[in-house]
Amino acid sequence: MYSNFTKNEKIDFINYEMTVNLSGKQTKVFLQRGFFNHNVPLKDYPSPYSVPTLHLHNYPEIHLFMGEGINLTVGGESFVPEPGRVLIVPGGVYHSLDIPSSALHCAFQIDIPSTKMKFISLPIELLTKFIKEIQRAKATSDYSGLEKYISFIGAHFIDTSAVKVKKTDDYAFVILEFMSLYYNLDIHLSDLAQRLHVSEKQTARLVLKYTGKTFNEELTRYRISAAEQLMMMNPDMPIGKIASLVGYQSHSGFWKAYKRYKGEKSISE
Repeated sequence: MYSNFTKNEKIDFINYEMTVNLSGKQTKVFLQRGFFNHNVPLKDYPSPYSVPTLHLHNYPEIHLFMGEGINLTVGGESFVPEPGRVLIVPGGVYHSLDIPSSALHCAFQIDIPSTKMKFISLPIELLTKFIKEIQRAKATSDYSGLEKYISFIGAHFIDTSAVKVKKTDDYAFVILEFMSLYYNLDIHLSDLAQRLHVSEKQTARLVLKYTGKTFNEELTRYRISAAEQLMMMNPDMPIGKIASLVGYQSHSGFWKAYKRYKGEKSISE
């Protein structure tokens, strides 16, 4: 669902702005002139909706082409896009279009990183449904149905090279992931400290902060929880086998930890 929708009438035509969820990020979309869609040449577009033949925008603009004979010029290069082609023109790049009356086209601006022109192909049926939804939205003033189309189309133009990846410093995630993956091994506080790149003393404080338990208490919790799952799934499996699978070297060591854990748990409950 779009989260906001505003109207700007400071200039002689109406612009709309909406916010859509694009790949998990709230992204602004600008529907210039109510939504730039038509099937008449720009030179015949009635005032005040006409724009200079050669123009540019601050934000990248996505164009959808659904007809034959459209002439497009971007940065001095000319193209005749086939029906079903979708183009993104980076912000600040001059471009122009000559659209015959038989062709259908629409465009919108979107606030995503884009530094180069890019064409993709999408099914004509999808683009046609998008145009029909635009027409319905204009007639009813309900633009919520556009969100899924804009999000789908926009996702094709996200520059994945601009996505930065770093080693996580989310201590809660690293601690819980470490316990979850290695509870069945002979692990110690020092092993986790190496993963967190901090001292053992600091690690002990972080474990207590994010789990509410000491390192050994949290390790026992994971081991006993896994053991109970194994008991339920494999009622005939020997306890000694279960103990070894969850990190205990002996049957007696497992039962000692199990009884202590269950006793502490019942007291806390």
